[in-house]
Amino acid sequence: MCVFCNVNESLLLKETEYSRLVINYFPLGKFALLVTPKRHARLITDLERVEVIDLILLYQDTVKIINEKLDIPDLIGWFNQGTNVGETVPHFHFHVALFEIDGNLKPVARMGDKTPITENLLEIIKSYF
Repeated sequence: MCVFCNVNESLLLKETEYSRLVINYFPLGKFALLVTPKRHARLITDLERVEVIDLILLYQDTVKIINEKLDIPDLIGWFNQGTNVGETVPHFHFHVALFEIDGNLKPVARMGDKTPITENLLEIIKSYF
């Protein structure tokens, strides 16, 4: 069962025709979002052009919200394609990652252990979307 094809509704922030923005429950840091296609596709090359455009536009909208509402201009964004480069879910997705210092959200400086996001932080993130 693919976690992106069967998204936990409590982690869903936004949907477009072809894409979803979800909170990563086990982030590589304190706060991470994922932009994923609705249709199951392991590789970006498996997606139709319209799906890729929709993904990029949702990614752009997400970055704008983080920049403007959270006042965080610097972000780390990436995707992994293949298990040898860190892919853990075989469903294409982009990462947008941040972490928390002294109660303030900041850009990710380094990758940490995967620990579940706190309910408090989950509600704070949802309030911006």
